[in-house]
Amino acid sequence: CGSVILVVCVLLLLFVFKFNQKKFSRLAGKKDFNYILVTVDTLRVDRIGCYGYEDVDTPTMDLFAKRGVKFEKCISPTPLTLPSHTSLLTGTFPAFHGVRDNGGFLVPPELKTLAELFKENEYD
Repeated sequence: CGSVILVVCVLLLLFVFKFNQKKFSRLAGKKDFNYILVTVDTLRVDRIGCYGYEDVDTPTMDLFAKRGVKFEKCISPTPLTLPSHTSLLTGTFPAFHGVRDNGGFLVPPELKTLAELFKENEYD
């Protein structure tokens, strides 16, 4: 895994694939969970303390990983930021959502994003 963004992508992709809208509605209704999405472009995962790197201190990221979910193996659907984020937030691959580069593409309006699902379920 070459980047922290891959870790975040997999986390949210798993969330989107694991919970369909019906299950999401039940979870959102409880409001027992807080979700924070942090993406960092071009940050190598092998340069962060929680993944074993000792030459630089990354205490905030290390604490975040300790209290949250940390993935050891993950794959990004594409090496480009915008298509990867679109996949992350829609649970679909670039071949489906059509965002293939970092500019000039829009998410199709018929695709719901994770943020829209939260909003529909009145998650604050």
